[in-house]
Amino acid sequence: MDTFIRQYWKAGKHMIKKTKQKKPLREQAQLLTRLASLLEKGYTMSQALEFLRLQGDKKLQTEIRSCLTALKKGRPLHEAFQFYELNKEALIYLYFAEQHGDISFALKESGRLTNEKAQQLVKIRKVIQYPLLLFLFLIGLFMTMSFVLIPQFSSLYSSMNEKPSFFLLSFFFLANHFPLLFLTFIIIMVGILFYCRAYLNRLSPAQRVRFLSRLPIFGPLYKSFCSYSLSAHLGNLLKGGLSINESLQAFCRQKHSPFFQGEGKRLKLALTRGRRLPEIIAEVSYYELELSQIVSHGQSNGNLAQELCDYSALVIEKVEGKITKIISIVQPLLFSLIGLTVLCLYLAIMIPMFQAMSSL
Repeated sequence: MDTFIRQYWKAGKHMIKKTKQKKPLREQAQLLTRLASLLEKGYTMSQALEFLRLQGDKKLQTEIRSCLTALKKGRPLHEAFQFYELNKEALIYLYFAEQHGDISFALKESGRLTNEKAQQLVKIRKVIQYPLLLFLFLIGLFMTMSFVLIPQFSSLYSSMNEKPSFFLLSFFFLANHFPLLFLTFIIIMVGILFYCRAYLNRLSPAQRVRFLSRLPIFGPLYKSFCSYSLSAHLGNLLKGGLSINESLQAFCRQKHSPFFQGEGKRLKLALTRGRRLPEIIAEVSYYELELSQIVSHGQSNGNLAQELCDYSALVIEKVEGKITKIISIVQPLLFSLIGLTVLCLYLAIMIPMFQAMSSL
């Protein structure tokens, strides 16, 4: 119990640290894309970084200078870019790019994905922005009813010796106790959030991914993204001339993703025991079933690397389509819920007035 409380507290501190402002995703995507473009034009990595440093603000100049210093000391590219506060997915892309050699492609692809992630976050923000304002307005309205209107309506019904309808009694109870109910709801939600964080921290990376991939709504998206990550990275490593065994060793050596580090060890161990790669992938629940079929098909016709890369492109398109579909469903539901609440508020205000007028 004491151990769990400590993990609960650590989860809380970790979540507070997460609120620290990070470099905007659009800014990261812009630098990655520009860097890829310069490399394609024949610049070396040091020349490209120096060129971008000259055009940046003081903060960017300091970060790129730190990257250049790290590169001159012989540190790997993915480690040098940690000074730029690059997102984890992009760092993983850079690590694997150093293994298969196509750094320009990795920069361009990670820039595209980072930009896409930024666009999706903007869409989500727009979806919840207006409903959130309406929700805050409703909270203010409930507060006003709780402290001003409900006492007056209660006095009105008492003076008329009439009993309110069940609908009004229920609504008056809700409005009258709204501050306490709302505060209780917030405390419960924060408690659930901290508990989930503490629970996830207790799990191994593979158990955590398995748990997240089984969640409703979010789970299928997470499963698709896991399939995308494995197929994209493994496909690019194979295209770079590495064998499957060498590619899995690269997975084991990287430190940016504990999950893929463990996954590399799991796949490698199973292969040494004589099992086939498609059946090893198919036995876990956090990959799409299609992935094992693609691996089997690619191995049978000797084109595994290309098929994995093509599959990863299709999967990420599917993920983006699913996110867009969810957004298009969530916003009307939010508006419908708020509209229904407004209607109930209107009825709660107007019905007592009509009853009072009819009794005159």
